[in-house]
Amino acid sequence: KRLETSLRTGEPVDMSQTTPNGLEAARKAAISLFDDLSKKHSHIVLGGFSQGAMLATEVTLYHQKKPAGLVIMSGTLICESRWRELAPSCSGLNFIQSHGKNDAILGFSYAENLLHVLNDAGLNGEFVEFNGGHEIPSKVLERISKYLSKLLANRH
Repeated sequence: KRLETSLRTGEPVDMSQTTPNGLEAARKAAISLFDDLSKKHSHIVLGGFSQGAMLATEVTLYHQKKPAGLVIMSGTLICESRWRELAPSCSGLNFIQSHGKNDAILGFSYAENLLHVLNDAGLNGEFVEFNGGHEIPSKVLERISKYLSKLLANRH
């Protein structure tokens, strides 16, 4: 409902204190899939766009088995107190995050807050900002491609 209001008014919404409806069920389903895909979790990179980015972040922080990396495209900080508590368990994990400076749905400053929460906990983040809104421009895809190539280069 908050996102619908944001879309209608053009005002970004702060979701940092929000636990979205269905997050627990989505997390459980994603973890089940993550576990079924491979016993080598260190060979899998989780990622997503918008709500998918939030779910990928939730799974990465929550699950005991950590992925090789994390891709956050136009995501935002949710469940702030829990994420702050869980994030140190991912210390050393490399991630890439992108966000448009003119995102009218999930504001740029809220994406920066997410970056700080993760980096302050010891994760290693690359932040790709761009002039644009709630989208994935080619600049972001190019940087993600480089990130994945470097991250997975020596994994067998």
